[in-house]
Amino acid sequence: MVECPLDRRKVGSSSLPRPTRLCLVHLDGFVAQWIESSPPKRIMVVRIYSSPPPYFPMRLTTTLNSTIIINDKIDTSLICRSQKHPFHILDASPYPFLVSFFLLTLLVPTTFYMHGLDLPYGLPRADFMHASFLGLYTTAMSWFFSILKESSQGYHTKKVQHGLRLGMILFILSEVMLFFAFFWAFFHFSLIPSVNVGAVWPPEGTQRLDVWGLPLVNTLLLLSSGVTITIAHAYILRDNTDGFAWYLFLTILLGVTFLYCQAYEYRYGVKFSWRENIYGSIFFITTGFHGMHVTIGTLMLTFC
Repeated sequence: MVECPLDRRKVGSSSLPRPTRLCLVHLDGFVAQWIESSPPKRIMVVRIYSSPPPYFPMRLTTTLNSTIIINDKIDTSLICRSQKHPFHILDASPYPFLVSFFLLTLLVPTTFYMHGLDLPYGLPRADFMHASFLGLYTTAMSWFFSILKESSQGYHTKKVQHGLRLGMILFILSEVMLFFAFFWAFFHFSLIPSVNVGAVWPPEGTQRLDVWGLPLVNTLLLLSSGVTITIAHAYILRDNTDGFAWYLFLTILLGVTFLYCQAYEYRYGVKFSWRENIYGSIFFITTGFHGMHVTIGTLMLTFC
């Protein structure tokens, strides 16, 4: 709940009982501004503002009767619904099933491709992978849009927002552990090369990448995108939509440029295959997973 001192000159509420407070809450894609009286017997919606900021006055509304008792301990977004708890009970949704289905259909042809096998019944392996990836992308974007719609309709209470933040923290920790495993494999074989790799690192016949070439450029692109998205976040906290849009665009541009440079490096810069030895396997699985994360992040910044 957002509170500010009541300005009676703006809302003309000199006849309202005391004490009164001016409050804001998201209602069905808008931001409702109302007067809360104590003891609360009614809620007067003073203005409806377009959301997100900057808020623009659209129309005046009439007084609304309400039996909801509002106080400082109740999340005001509960006004949007007739429920007595702060949790969001989800309706039946096809998105979890569809995401699992497309992940499975993407994993099967990818596994066959890695082992050099053909799909049963002569199914085209590449087309199957592309169709599964397109279905996964479409489903994920639809799921993201539905979550954004729920947030604009008042379903994301303080308790729900806390759960979302906790879920994101756990997701980031799982990502840290994932890439820690990749780096563990790299240092395990590189610091003390075993006889299985010829007791030398990289293995015999493997041509190293020039770290002062595209790898350095990609590193600078990633660091720059981290700076621009941080500035964009600072601007949106200050309700500066122009600055936010500009630095968000720069972040997306840097992400796309990074992906282009990585694809160019895969095509022309790398002189070894992921099937060749452990060096190539570690390189492609680590940089490939990282490129996938950058792709998903760029798409989320673009469409969400």
